[in-house]
Amino acid sequence: MMKPSRGWARLLCPKIAREEHHSSRKETGSFTEFIMTRPAEGLAHDKLFSPESLRKYVMSSAHDTTTGSHLGIKKTREKIMSDFYWPGIYNDVTRYCRSCDICPKTLYNETSSRIPDVSSQTRDDPDVPSYVAVVEDCDYEADKGHVQDNLTGDEQGSEDLPEIGTWGQKEDVAIVKIGEALTYDQNRELQLLVQRFSEIFSDRPGDTNLAEHRIDLTSDVPVRQTPYPVPFTLKSSLKKEIQQMEDLGIIREIDSSYASPVVVVKKKDGSNRICIDFRRLNKITVTDPQPVPSPAESFLGMSEDKYFSKLDLTKGYHQIRVRPSDVHRTAFVTMDVGGTLASPGGTLQEFESGQPSCETKKCELGATQVDFLGHRLGRGTVGLQDCNVEKVKDAPRPTTKKDIRSFLGLFGYYQPFIPNFAVVAAPLSDLTRKGQPNKIVLGEPQERAYAALKKAVISKPILVLPDVNKEFVLRTDASDIGLGATLLQNRDGHIFPVAYASRKLLDRERRYSVMERECLGNVWGIKKFALYLYGKQFTLQTDHRPLEFLKVYKFDNPRIMRWVLALQSFVFRVEHIKGRVMWELIFLAEFLYNILKIYY
Repeated sequence: MMKPSRGWARLLCPKIAREEHHSSRKETGSFTEFIMTRPAEGLAHDKLFSPESLRKYVMSSAHDTTTGSHLGIKKTREKIMSDFYWPGIYNDVTRYCRSCDICPKTLYNETSSRIPDVSSQTRDDPDVPSYVAVVEDCDYEADKGHVQDNLTGDEQGSEDLPEIGTWGQKEDVAIVKIGEALTYDQNRELQLLVQRFSEIFSDRPGDTNLAEHRIDLTSDVPVRQTPYPVPFTLKSSLKKEIQQMEDLGIIREIDSSYASPVVVVKKKDGSNRICIDFRRLNKITVTDPQPVPSPAESFLGMSEDKYFSKLDLTKGYHQIRVRPSDVHRTAFVTMDVGGTLASPGGTLQEFESGQPSCETKKCELGATQVDFLGHRLGRGTVGLQDCNVEKVKDAPRPTTKKDIRSFLGLFGYYQPFIPNFAVVAAPLSDLTRKGQPNKIVLGEPQERAYAALKKAVISKPILVLPDVNKEFVLRTDASDIGLGATLLQNRDGHIFPVAYASRKLLDRERRYSVMERECLGNVWGIKKFALYLYGKQFTLQTDHRPLEFLKVYKFDNPRIMRWVLALQSFVFRVEHIKGRVMWELIFLAEFLYNILKIYY
């Protein structure tokens, strides 16, 4: 007959004592001692029969205490069955281990260790060795490379590893919040329910067969839109999100005549959500209205309810498949969010694999400056090509409405180089209004505007290229005619313009108060340069002192309050500057050209 060691069982029930002779049944404390035999193997085991009232205490002592160390299901079951037995012990131990709140299998935290620090728990008996002492008693004389045997002994096998998991391995077992007001039995029941349906709790979107999305259109004309610009701070996030969606099988590359732009919006937790602007597609989509109950209707009948449960789908809209014949209609496009090939060798290798040909006399390699898209780039600056400056210099004097529009269109392409372009060109643009004669005669205001625009371009203005790693400064101003904004950056102790922007005021906007126009200029300027400013700290400079408290003062004017709320997604500080500094910006481009003309 095999004798049990009864080491941990003696700690559990101090009244148990070894006896050389065992009768078939003896009463020992609250447990009943009996002999279990295996006729086929000719073995007999001396065990304790646990009553139902003490089984939970036995499992807790074998699994939760310092000696238990929160082992897996198999190890805990073997430990208990070495000294105890009762009907249904397999299922009871399995359910208890799976419902444990500490085991890594049930709760997963990426920042915590895989094995809980059981040495910090309250010890039931001072004679029980601590968790560290157990490790120190291991045999380190085993062969090198057998770390598993050193730390766990021969009893630990590969079949136990799935119960423990791998270090650093992310599990799909979700952490489901359970109400704190529940009783122990209610909490255990819900934990078992979560374990039973654990496959539906995952951070990966599922593929439901409950519904299929159909897109029926009223027109067969494809809908195409150019992609929206993506702020620099969101490019890496957008690229990562698109790659994850592709890896999950939510999206794939496709050739389609439809194309909708991507919009990036902030979620409540600060992360980004990728949305598609399907407004133009929705206009030609056959609607299938489904009645949705209002919140008031949903709350009916809940007055007597005490406990509530909420299930939130993982990327719910991505779990519904689109009808195969409609997939091409959901195509979307983005601006290039990848990096540039800084090495000519890498670029040429791409051309070699794609097999396009390049015209030799028009190619340049290793140049300090280059003409590109009507601009001259080099040494951190951007200017105008000489040939385009000559076109402006030789532009004929406009005599008709069409000539005025062509003249303004020519200068409009270089509007970022001309401070207050809209205000300066206002006398000319007013001649194109409805009701004005087709044949025009330039008066004194138009002559001054014509000469000022030509001079601004002929002087070859230069702007610095934006550096997204440095802080931007935005200066805004408003007049009775229009709005102006200048984006600047500090380079080597000097502040230089990155771009200019301006627009005329609408008729209703000209009736705004001074403070409203100045605030409108701030909002419009920030939105205009959101490509550079979104997601970064910047300085907003204004010559209107009351707007210095734009972010802290509660304005009584509802229009200004709406504008203030529209700027909540931007991070900036407001700084007041004198009005004469704003007018100095008009001459800043010419000054920059004079100190950098050596590059040209």
